[in-house]
Amino acid sequence: MTGWSRPTVVGLVAVVAVGVAVALGLQGAGSPGAERSRRVDQRRVEDLSHIAEAVDLYWTRQDGLPQSLDLLIETASDPALFADPLTARPYEYRALTTSSFELCAQFDTESASVEQDNFWRHPADRYCFEVDAESVERQIETPTGRVTPRRTGRQTP
Repeated sequence: MTGWSRPTVVGLVAVVAVGVAVALGLQGAGSPGAERSRRVDQRRVEDLSHIAEAVDLYWTRQDGLPQSLDLLIETASDPALFADPLTARPYEYRALTTSSFELCAQFDTESASVEQDNFWRHPADRYCFEVDAESVERQIETPTGRVTPRRTGRQTP
């Protein structure tokens, strides 16, 4: 029996190299389930951010915080953003003072350290954000999008 030909060896080396590269790529990217959880958590943060904006608008117009999110859901263009995208359970809201409130959600993953807005960083678990209501002024449209103020407040576990 003769040894393997040079083209066969080169082909096998190439197949092994591609297999190793794919395996390392999948390991670095995480499993599809982990990526799905990260995206759902990202959606939760986006929902909470939109809810905070709706509360800000209510606070500006009514000179006070809503007692519950029900008042905001009734007039919302997208009531689905007031509920968790997986469980459909409403996000938690509680007025703390005349100008601060708390928004809570259950997160599956810890937020990445590379996210732009540090205010919305969270661990994996139930987590609450203490938010200071902000007056809503006329939004300015720019070529890069809508200008909104950065969120202030405290994060509470």
